[in-house]
Amino acid sequence: MGMITLEEAFSCRKSNLSHFDIFGASIYFHVLKESRKKLEPTKELGVFVGYTKTPHNYRVYFPSLRMIVV
Repeated sequence: MGMITLEEAFSCRKSNLSHFDIFGASIYFHVLKESRKKLEPTKELGVFVGYTKTPHNYRVYFPSLRMIVV
């Protein structure tokens, strides 16, 4: 028996990890309508740096702002 996770040992099947994003990947982040003016772009380019402890939240690094946003 090779190296397996506890989930694989308990359920006897391989875990599906396709929903995880790749660290360091370029992503586009939507800018809310309240946070922008009429002619400003609706999205910003960022770098995916990780997940937070709360579900459905990501950490994104914005090189133009030089800060990490959740």
